[in-house]
Amino acid sequence: MSRIFDAVKQAQTNQSKRTERRRTCRARVRVPLLVYGSISSLRGAAPIFEKAWTIEINAHGALIAMKTMVPPGERLFVTNEANQKTQECTVLSVLAKIEQPVEVAVRFTGAAPQFWRRVDGPKRE
Repeated sequence: MSRIFDAVKQAQTNQSKRTERRRTCRARVRVPLLVYGSISSLRGAAPIFEKAWTIEINAHGALIAMKTMVPPGERLFVTNEANQKTQECTVLSVLAKIEQPVEVAVRFTGAAPQFWRRVDGPKRE
């Protein structure tokens, strides 16, 4: 019993020492998106175009909730509906859950912190 307890304690210690690998902080923000591109398959490329939203964002990418299962490595285009900016990205990972949207982690081709900014109306004097 002692060895099991020691192993659990060691695993918890190792987990707490794990460092964050992201280059920029992430934030839990829901941003409406349009996601489009094509998914490669043995039968050719299948186009996709769907409304989606973010779960988390950072300057280098996002975690997006989608209906479509997109394989890692695919290139997509994401348009922020709030400011109409478009950014090219690469799918890093996909997590499918039963009866829930697919969680798609994407990385931008370069840092794009301005992509998430809303367009504010004209300033009043």
